[in-house]
Amino acid sequence: MTGSREFNQGGDSKKTGELVLICSAVGGVGKTAITANLAILLTKQTLRTVIVDGNLQFGDIALALDIDPVITIKEVVEQNGSQNITEYCLLHKSGIRLLAGPTRPEYAELITADALASATEAVRKLADVVLVEVSPGFTEQNMLLMDKADSIILVTTPGMPALKNTKLMIETLASLGMQNKISLIVNKSDAPSIMTSPDISELFQIERTSFLPYFPKEIAHSMDIGVPLTVGNPKHRFSKQLQKLADQHFSSRLPADIPEKRRIRDRFKSVKHSSKI
Repeated sequence: MTGSREFNQGGDSKKTGELVLICSAVGGVGKTAITANLAILLTKQTLRTVIVDGNLQFGDIALALDIDPVITIKEVVEQNGSQNITEYCLLHKSGIRLLAGPTRPEYAELITADALASATEAVRKLADVVLVEVSPGFTEQNMLLMDKADSIILVTTPGMPALKNTKLMIETLASLGMQNKISLIVNKSDAPSIMTSPDISELFQIERTSFLPYFPKEIAHSMDIGVPLTVGNPKHRFSKQLQKLADQHFSSRLPADIPEKRRIRDRFKSVKHSSKI
């Protein structure tokens, strides 16, 4: 796996990473799997990527990456550690850095909205992209981060309760002037539902909408063993669809030679395929 470039150690305030909030109206939509896998793909593309687990009561990013959360955002708050935030970020073997969520739900009350925002702003100085997964809905912490975020990835599924509440969330964000920040991911898009993909697109009318396929066994297994599917099976359809999403959403952040390398690779594959005919 291609690792990311070295992280900024000096905290260059002139350049900060793109802050991407990954949120949902309801739980159980697959935000954690999407966040972990997306971070892997961005790191492969040599983008310095940090994940902040902002699901302060029941965050599972460390589990999804098989990282022991020996130090978390709780310690950042207790030790006023935002100025030395690198020391609190755990390193994954892919090159991802993780600011882990608290290890116990009762610790969440120690992390105020301002404290979470301060820690998040600190890690932005380290990276090209900061992915923050948050708990469902409009908590005080979420609202502050939504305001600061460069973009908001809203995750839903095709079930009617999720769609209904997602529509309400989009309407609320629009009323707050955040409509242009929203990208929509419809996870488990081919799961049984009375709503088809065209129906969902018509319902939300969000230009940046992506659909991810439903592979419950593979995704659940990857979460259980702490190996994201984009690592364990990069050719899987879920991995490929998420790669397309990453290309679309983060194209402006990619190093200039990445698109050209891909074009050369694709041409090579095309020539190789045609030579077999």
